[in-house]
Parts: sequence; C-alpha cells; structure tokens
Amino acid sequence: MNFKQGGGLARDGYVTDDLFFAVTLAYLYGFDSILKIDATISSRILFTLDIESEDCKILAGDFERGDVSVQPKVFCQIYSRVTKKLRDIQRMGDGIWTSPAWINGRGA
Repeated sequence: MNFKQGGGLARDGYVTDDLFFAVTLAYLYGFDSILKIDATISSRILFTLDIESEDCKILAGDFERGDVSVQPKVFCQIYSRVTKKLRDIQRMGDGIWTSPAWINGRGA
C-alpha cells in the first residue's frame, strides 16, 4: 500500500493519529473497520482503518467543524474498546495490534 503521511492510504484505507477521529470513524463504519493500531512510535499512535480515504477526508472536515453527530453511549462503548486495545498493547509490550481482517490480508 502507498501510505501518505498525515492523512491516509492512497487507495483503499485510511491512517490517522487522532484517537477521537479514529473512534468517530469506528462509530460510523463499525469497530471492525479498525485494521491496525500501531503504538511503536513513542510520540503518537497510528490507526489504520478499512475506509476509503476520500470519504475520510470529507469526514475529517466535518469532524473539525463539529458537524458529526454521535450517540454518546455508543461512542463511549467504542472508545472503551479502543482504549482497552491500547492498554493491552502497552501491557503486552507488543506495540502493534492487528485485526483478524488485517492478518487475513485485508489492507496488506
């Protein structure tokens, strides 16, 4: 895949280092849209999502303007799942979590 810094994948997917935007995308597209969480870089965490990058660019603008509505309870549930994965990564010392879809070749 062709990764672009600060934004996404050139074709079929998106990478962000914004936890809240990643959770918002997982809220909109489902938790299983998160393919990989990479916490190997000390200053930031990268989230790879199985979402079209062009859609994410539009949603990023909406997100920045505060134009994305979420149900707080569902958003908090997804946020809790993501932060649990982050704690698991830290506890295990792995640095990277990959979904079964990533392991099976989606997004690779």
